[in-house]
Amino acid sequence: AGEAMSFFLFNAYINNSPKAFTLLKVLLNNNPHSRQKLTWEICAHILGGKHSIKGWKILNILLNIDDKELGDRFNNCFLHIPANMDSQTISFINKYLKSPMGNYKSNYYYDFLRKLIPLNAKQCLIWFFSSRPEKVIESFYDKSPLNVLIEAYNGMREYDKHNVILEKSMDIFDSLLHIPQYRNAHLRTFLKELEA
Repeated sequence: AGEAMSFFLFNAYINNSPKAFTLLKVLLNNNPHSRQKLTWEICAHILGGKHSIKGWKILNILLNIDDKELGDRFNNCFLHIPANMDSQTISFINKYLKSPMGNYKSNYYYDFLRKLIPLNAKQCLIWFFSSRPEKVIESFYDKSPLNVLIEAYNGMREYDKHNVILEKSMDIFDSLLHIPQYRNAHLRTFLKELEA
């Protein structure tokens, strides 16, 4: 019933029904299944559309809940979040990295950053630094976080060779290679893609 009610209240909210937003927040705080399903639906169908501002508002509220299953759902949602560098996306990622949900980030988050590199490589490096890449999550990475670091570095290098961020990038690259999981699995993944 929670899932169905969350869709009903979200629909009422986007249609400006009185008190729908308040009731929706109460439901999402108390019903884990409703927030997981609604998070997915907002990312897959609402963002980038007519009601995206209201969708972002709900996602930003959900960032404050510490729930591993919701964190995994947020990570999967990066498959559907439009790869734009608009104010909503920038604000969301900044909040995501500081939120309890950011502790559950994994491969799809890093793939999302890779999509944003051509739009703003410097910002992607800043987000990469904030993502605590040294905290390796034991899960399958289709593309390594090292790809984000190197691609964003390459995206900036041509514009400013004396940039502190670029120096920090190489320092972080060196420090990540001291971590066995990066040396063994991630570096191999990165080199295999580089070879291809």
